[in-house]
Amino acid sequence: MMKKSNLGQENSNVESTNEKKEEEKVDFVEDSVTHVAGSNEGRANSDPANKKRHGCVTTWLVMVLVITAVSIFANLAEGFYYPWNIYFLMSVGQLVCVILMFNWKIIGFWGFVGIQLPAFFLNMSVGLETFDSLVGLLAPVILYAIMQIKRNNISAWDQLD
Repeated sequence: MMKKSNLGQENSNVESTNEKKEEEKVDFVEDSVTHVAGSNEGRANSDPANKKRHGCVTTWLVMVLVITAVSIFANLAEGFYYPWNIYFLMSVGQLVCVILMFNWKIIGFWGFVGIQLPAFFLNMSVGLETFDSLVGLLAPVILYAIMQIKRNNISAWDQLD
């Protein structure tokens, strides 16, 4: 009596099982790539890790951040009484708004604008010249213009959530 050898069949079964696993892996990779590419069609990328802003925008935001931080300490050094206490609170609010813009939140921009309007009237009420008070209103206009600078054909403004 002779025994049959199944060695050849076992190898072919193992090979076909490996081939099926490789095909499944390839299908999975293709599906995930298609899913990622399809989810971003027609809109800016909403993942903060993939968002990029132009260097000029970043430079401007850092400059506003530093100036605002300095103004917080300068207003606090004047004493916590009118009008310095109001200036101090506005500076803190402005700092929060700049941080929000760094985190791609459009509410940071609108908060920045909202702080500049009462600051204009406060500047006028304490006797600052009209021209000097109006210069403060230019800050949101300049910020908006700088946020329009594009990197890879997408502006920072378009990427704000």
